[in-house]
Amino acid sequence: MRRYCPNAAITVTHIHIAAESSDSSTRGRNMSFVFSMQGFGNLLAPSMVSLFLLLPIELELVWRLSLGIAAIPCLLTAYHRLQLHESTHFMQVEKTKLSFRMTLGMLNKCKLHLFGTAATWFLFDITFYGNGLFKETVIEILGLSGGDTARDVIQNTALASICIAAIALPGYFLSIPLIDIIGRKSIQLVGFGFVAVLFAIMGAAYNSISEKKVLFIFVYGLTFFWSNLGPNTTTFVIPGEIYSTEIRATCHGISAAAGKLGAIIGSLFFEPVASAWGYQVTFAVCSGIAIAGLIITIACVPEPMNTQLISATTTTSHHTDPTTSNSTPPSSLSSKQQESTSTIE
Repeated sequence: MRRYCPNAAITVTHIHIAAESSDSSTRGRNMSFVFSMQGFGNLLAPSMVSLFLLLPIELELVWRLSLGIAAIPCLLTAYHRLQLHESTHFMQVEKTKLSFRMTLGMLNKCKLHLFGTAATWFLFDITFYGNGLFKETVIEILGLSGGDTARDVIQNTALASICIAAIALPGYFLSIPLIDIIGRKSIQLVGFGFVAVLFAIMGAAYNSISEKKVLFIFVYGLTFFWSNLGPNTTTFVIPGEIYSTEIRATCHGISAAAGKLGAIIGSLFFEPVASAWGYQVTFAVCSGIAIAGLIITIACVPEPMNTQLISATTTTSHHTDPTTSNSTPPSSLSSKQQESTSTIE
């Protein structure tokens, strides 16, 4: 059962629990709220390190406390996690055991959308994680790379991380009210668009911008702000909504795996590309990747706002939102639902 999934699957299962426990009018908001805790953690982590560094304790104890304190919220939530009940959606389909062939058939019917969610997550994570490695250069530009002692160097690094996380954090929380107003796909398009523009600006005017510390940290931080408001949230939310319950976790897992592959590529190649061709070229490439993500979003990603979660083994009444007269599930989902139901029957 999903509440017993190991750590590697928690990031997928917790968003599904939020999705399947919500109605269509609040689902996006609830899923975004769950995901926004990532941003809070990104800010809290360097803040705790900075706080521990102010205490008269050895550096070895600082890193042990910084690492160990993360276990406290995990332990506090473990019991409640085990007490969670499976959603009605999941319990309904769990009774129907699909064969491997049926599962492959359902995956084949949603291959366009699966390509869309996997490819956009893949492309986004190339820029997001690659850009994250640029923080060392940011620290140098801000004049925080030096220090008389190792403690000073770590403190400066923590302060730079706090500044970037603070600029990026509002993006997470703005996505919560906006996602059920303008839609997931629209937010993803806007996010990719602004990220592409910001990377293009940083590539074209890197030398002049980097000379102005405040401007540079602001523009650099905005790439994370628009990422978090846009594709960092939506590439996580959309796969949890558009697929049938029978294959939702599988498709979400495939999409997430594609994202992690993109993270590996971004982490491996960002610095070598920057060393070989300079940051101007690197940021221009990131801008092009964001544009590719925008194009694939337009062509291959549906808008799940105001639609009910679908399930091939339940009746049609579960697929239409009774509270919204004009709500229609993504077109391919409707056909997939009908074909899969007839297959199972």
